[in-house]
Amino acid sequence: PLYTNQQNPRIFFISFYLDEISDILKTHELPGQELMLVRASDTSLIEVTSQGARDKIKRNFKLNDEEKRSIKVYENIADTDWRIVSLPDISYQKKYLKGLWTEAIIILAIVTIALILLILILGRKSENCD
Repeated sequence: PLYTNQQNPRIFFISFYLDEISDILKTHELPGQELMLVRASDTSLIEVTSQGARDKIKRNFKLNDEEKRSIKVYENIADTDWRIVSLPDISYQKKYLKGLWTEAIIILAIVTIALILLILILGRKSENCD
């Protein structure tokens, strides 16, 4: 509401294309996350995703309980009934963690082999010195 002279309240309304917001969400998404605007008064109701407005998305336009629980990052948008949320992709996260563990094991194996070789070389050197 907008008050001009304390007596006659008016409504200030702004309209814009949701495609522009959808493009902004798309350009700011990181791998393994989906940014979306949901209604702050009903956080299960999806308004806009990087795929488009609610009428264009190819999924249910309501978040289920599991999805709502998985949201760790969100921010209410001031003076609106919108909240921006980051919905994590659990399968991407598991795949990413598996890749990290694989890399760590490979590095550990290489370091272990290098240490064993170093010990063997130093052992032979010390035998030759005696």
